[in-house]
Formats: sequence, structure tokens, C-alpha cells
Amino acid sequence: MMEPYFKIPHDPTMAHRISEAMQKSVQEDWEEYWGWRALKLDTESVIEGDLFLEWLHARHPFKAGILAMQPWSFYTWHTDGRRGVSVNMLVDPRSGTHHSMFALPRDKSHSTGRFIELIYEPNTFYLFDNQIEHAVYNFEGHRFMFSLEFDEDKSALDFYTLKSEVSQPWLCLNSAGGGTNED
Repeated sequence: MMEPYFKIPHDPTMAHRISEAMQKSVQEDWEEYWGWRALKLDTESVIEGDLFLEWLHARHPFKAGILAMQPWSFYTWHTDGRRGVSVNMLVDPRSGTHHSMFALPRDKSHSTGRFIELIYEPNTFYLFDNQIEHAVYNFEGHRFMFSLEFDEDKSALDFYTLKSEVSQPWLCLNSAGGGTNED
């Protein structure tokens, strides 16, 4: 089985804007979204000046937001109903203990199985295969995840298609001097 996630070799230039949006938000800005607390972000302000996000949005329009988990909570094993792939970045990896896991193929008639863990690195985007069974367990501390949700659903955009696109044209653009662009 190929890994159900892919580390995107890009240094996000918009990380400070995410922190600012969270600090300026009030309780009423956060809404319930599939069991998460979610803060919608203005997509244009998120992508502005970040060449990778501009490149990605031009090819696959998306909405941006922050997903929050309370301490001592989990999001159980599941596959997403609509999303085939997402791009995620843990906002503050030092915020506590949390685990994002993908189930390895198994006999569903058994209650046990094996998994692999995605250990997020600071300020790093990851492609996330939402069609592989996955779960999140959050222990102490709040967990905040920056996430992109593509307008295209799983029938139009999947992990392998986007991984192929991100692995080739963007890497060529990135290595040709079009990489990061500081604000």
C-alpha cells in the first residue's frame, strides 16, 4: 500500500495569516462542521502571495478553513463521503498530543487491524487521502488544522490525481525559482 498522505515540498508563506485569523475570531465565527468546530477563512487572503496556493487554486478551486478539536476527543474511523483529497497543515504541532492515523487494508469482519500514523511537521502542507479509512485522536491541548476543501468531489478529484499534479508541475515551478514568495 502506498502512503495515504504526501508531504508537499513547499514552505507556506501564509502561516502567520492563519494565526492572525484565529486571534481575531470570536466564538460566533466558529461553526459546527461534521463534528468539528470550523472557522471559514477568506480564500483570496489565504492564497495571496503564496505561489503554491495560487497555482493550486487556479487548477482546483477550494475553500480554506481551520478545524478545531477539543482536548480529550476523537474523530472515529471513517472515509469522507464527499472529499477525495484535501490539503492539511497542523497549525501548532506543539499544542499537545494528537494522532492522525490511516487504517491498513484489513478483513472488516475482525475488530482489530493495523495502521500507519501521519506525524505532521511544522508549517508543512500534506495531501491527505480522504478515501482511506482514517481517524484522529486528540489528547491534552486544543488541536487546530488548516484545511483546504476542493470544490470538486471525490469522483472528480482524488488523491492520486492531485499527487501526480503536485509532484510534477509544481515541483518544476518550485525548483525553477518560483518557490516561496515572502509577504
